[in-house]
Amino acid sequence: MALDRREFLRVLPAACDGRPHAQAGDAIRVELGAGARLRIELGPTRERRIALLALPATVITILADGPVPAALASAFLRDFENAYRRGGG
Repeated sequence: MALDRREFLRVLPAACDGRPHAQAGDAIRVELGAGARLRIELGPTRERRIALLALPATVITILADGPVPAALASAFLRDFENAYRRGGG
């Protein structure tokens, strides 16, 4: 993602849209309901260069912690993408 860790964590509550979540080190556990959970792992932040423009880039991995119903996963991913969407039309 084209942001640093601090910015990712600032937007995270909106991305979770009221779902309980907790951070432990480089991992964030998100409760989806019905016993389903996801884990978001934060990788290193590096600098991505496009000509003279330098942007932060952080590797984000989203993993299921056990079985996750498709409807719950889809709803979370929709909210996650909407929260982190940037303008640029």
